[in-house]
Amino acid sequence: MWQRKSMPLKTTLFITSLHAFGSLALEDGMGLPVIGGLTSKLRGRAVQTEAVCITGFSWMNNGLGQSPCLSAAFALGACMNDGFDLPALIDAQHHYSAPNSTDGTATECSCSWAGYNLLQACAYCQGGPLYNASIFSWMAWQQNCSSSLLTDPNPFPLNIVIPNDTAIASWATTNPNTWPNQKFDPTTAQTIAQENLPDLTQHSRDSSNPKSKSHLGAIVGAVAGVIALLIAVAILVWRPIYRKRLPEELAVLV
Repeated sequence: MWQRKSMPLKTTLFITSLHAFGSLALEDGMGLPVIGGLTSKLRGRAVQTEAVCITGFSWMNNGLGQSPCLSAAFALGACMNDGFDLPALIDAQHHYSAPNSTDGTATECSCSWAGYNLLQACAYCQGGPLYNASIFSWMAWQQNCSSSLLTDPNPFPLNIVIPNDTAIASWATTNPNTWPNQKFDPTTAQTIAQENLPDLTQHSRDSSNPKSKSHLGAIVGAVAGVIALLIAVAILVWRPIYRKRLPEELAVLV
C-alpha cells in the first residue's frame, strides 16, 4: 500500500502491506503492526497517524489545529471503507509511495490535489529540509492515476464527502501543476497559508455549490406553494360556513 523505500530485512521486523487498514506498517514476529517501535492494534474504521511534524510547521495545520499528517489520513481515508492509518517515515531516506492501480491505492482521494499536497507536506514536516528528498513531484505521483481518478479542476473529488471531523487547509487546495517545477513547495505553501484563506470543508463546498443552492431554492419554492394551496383551500372551505352564520343582509356582501 503506502510503501516506503526498501529496508534491510531483520529477523523480527519486516515491511508488509496492511490492505484492510489502508496503510503500510511494520510488523513484528507476532503479526502486530509496529509504528515507531510501539505495537498497536488496528481499530476498525479509525483514522489516525503516527507521523508528527517537528517544531516550526504549525502553519501547515488546518483551522481545527490538525497537522497535515492527520489531515492527509482523513483525506486519503475518505476513499477507504476500513479506516486509515498513516505511519511516520523512518528517516529522510524513506517516502510515501505514489498511488498504484495494482494494489488499490490509486483512488480519487490519493490522486486528488489535496491528497497529494497533504501527504507531501506530511513527509516534509517530519524533518524539514532534511526530508526534501521525500517529496514526490506531481508528475511522478499521478502517473498511475487514470483520468477518471484525477479530480481537476477540483482539489478534492466532489462525489466524496469531506469528513466532518476535518478540514483541508487552503494551501493544500493548490493545483500541483502551479508549484515550482510541479513539485510541492513548502515556501510557496507557507506564503499561501499566511493569506489566512478559509479551509475547504464539506459545509463550505455545499454552500458554494450552485446545484445545492438550486435544490434549496426548489425546496423553498415547493414549501411556499404548498402553504399557498392550503390557505386557498381553507378560504374555500370556511367561506360558505362563515356566510351561513352572517345575517342575510351581510352575507350577500361576503
